[in-house]
Formats: sequence, C-alpha cells, structure tokens
Amino acid sequence: MIQFPMLDSLHLEIGRCDDGATGPITLFENCPALREVVLDLHPTHPFRINIPWGQITHLDMLHGNHPIADSTWRTLIRMLDSLEVGRFCLAGRVPGLDDPFLTQQHATIDVVNVFELRRLHALTIRFVGQELPQNRNIWLLKNLHFPELRDFHFSFFPASTLPSFFFWRNENLQNPLHPQLHKLKSLTLWAISVTTPELIELLKLTTSLERFRFKGAAKWTLRYLVGSLKTKTEERFSVAPSLTNLIVWAENMSKSDVQLCMSMISDRQGLGRGSFKMSIFCRKRLKHLPDGFMVIVDSEDLAGAEFLSH
Repeated sequence: MIQFPMLDSLHLEIGRCDDGATGPITLFENCPALREVVLDLHPTHPFRINIPWGQITHLDMLHGNHPIADSTWRTLIRMLDSLEVGRFCLAGRVPGLDDPFLTQQHATIDVVNVFELRRLHALTIRFVGQELPQNRNIWLLKNLHFPELRDFHFSFFPASTLPSFFFWRNENLQNPLHPQLHKLKSLTLWAISVTTPELIELLKLTTSLERFRFKGAAKWTLRYLVGSLKTKTEERFSVAPSLTNLIVWAENMSKSDVQLCMSMISDRQGLGRGSFKMSIFCRKRLKHLPDGFMVIVDSEDLAGAEFLSH
C-alpha cells in the first residue's frame, strides 16, 4: 500500500476521462498529514479520488470553474468535519453532472438533520447559472450550521437558462446565514439580484462587518445605499457600523452621487474609527473625481477579475 506520511498539501488537476473505465483513484487515501487540497477536476467529480476528507482544513475547488452538482455538494460538505476554509463552484441539478462515484456508502450520510461545520471561518461560493432542480430551489447551505463563520463570499455567473439569482429570497441561503450576519467580518455579494431595501435590511444585521463587496444584477440604487450608510443613531451608524472598506459596482454615477459618497466617507472617518476606503467600479471612466478614494475601471470583466483575485 502506497503512503505519503509527510504530504500536507495537494494540488491535483484531472481532465476528462471515461469515468466508467476504472474505479476511484486510491493513491492519496493514506495521507495522515494532508490538510490543504486544491482540486481542478473536469468534470467535477470529487469522489473520483479517495481523500481523507474528514481531516482536510483547506479545500479549494474554485480554480477550474467547473461546478459541482447539487447532489454531490450536499454529500461532500458533510464529510468535511475539519474544514476551516472552503472555496467551491456550485450549480443546480444539471443532467450528466452527478458524480458517478457516489456509492451506497455516501448514500448513508445524513443530509436531513443539521450538520455543524465547527471550524469553518471562511466560505466562498461561485454559483454558475445552470438549470435548477424542478422544485426551483437548491441545497446550498441547507441544514448547515457554521458558528465560527467570519468571511462569506458569494458570486453568481449567469447563463441563458438562469439569467438572475435572487440571493436573499433563497431560503437555503437566508436561513443558515441569518444567525451569523452579526459575526461576519467580510462579505461579498457579486452579480446577485436583490432590491435596495432588502440589501439595507441585510446590512443592518452586520454589526461587526468591516469589508463589503457588492454588485447587484437587478435594479438597485447606489444613492439609497450610500445614504443609508450615513444614517446615525446616537453617534452610531445604523447600517454596518464597523465598516471600513466598501467596494461596489455602479452602472453609472452622477456628480451628486459622487458628492454623496464623499460626504458619507467624511462622516465615517469623522467618528474616530480610522481610515475608511470606498472603491467604485463602473463602465465609464468618470471625470473630476477626487484622488484617493475611488478606483474606476472601464471594463465589467476587469471588475470581475479584481473581485476574483482576492
């Protein structure tokens, strides 16, 4: 039996092959020191490889941009007892995407009762817009509890079959996340559909949030968001009071929008919380902007690349 007793990290890339030709890869199933794993699989069938999932602390499956099927995801995440940092690309129930290496042993994993990811503190999900299950809802974070979560990042990449993702109306995101919002330090919501009032109500709960990155796919109002960030109650900001770094995508900005942003930044810096930075991405380069508080780019793709590089 081959063993790698000192192997503590693994980066594995596997291209398309005939999944029915052989059984799973067993080369890495006896690696007692293994903690950090990066998988770039096409197709994304993680059970093609036997890995000691229960001891993995860092798992990155975002590199290849190939989504994990919903049925595979809800099994895999419940095998990651020690996970601290996870990065995943997910999709709905797409025909042909289910992992053929899901076995009867995997079928015994309890996905009905709540599973606690006790150590998870950072979670990144990129949802690729593909066909949803017939019930129009996907598992995502359903029946998951993560008491130590501090960084949550969610982005949506649309497709013609699923042009938008109504983030806060998905109960399998809202219900698990809602109890943790007051603990979050960093939050990203990128290319999702959410109304401005929904966004403000969400941010009112993020009392510890320091860094927020946002791009709305549906109509939302930058002026309303910035105005809400100026609102104070007894010298305390009502919305995201601990915020020090704000990054947003805006389709366009008027001169009055710029002035409102400057006023909000001044207010935030004036309460003795130190520096406050705001970066705005938009389609067109704006003129006559003050130096130092805005980052302006010309391309939406470039804005997305900036987000993904963090």
